[in-house]
Amino acid sequence: MIFEVKDKTGRPMMTTHDPRCVYDDDTCKEMRAAGYKVTLDGRAWPPRERKEKKA
Repeated sequence: MIFEVKDKTGRPMMTTHDPRCVYDDDTCKEMRAAGYKVTLDGRAWPPRERKEKKA
């Protein structure tokens, strides 16, 4: 497991392998809104919520 936070230029600001150091979902969402890229094992974290189709 690799958790990373990168700045707008792609430079790593924080990297960890320890699950205890992973930020909570709300913090990650706020950092993404501020322009940081937050990934867990190379995938966007937290996963975006899927919009359900209305009938």
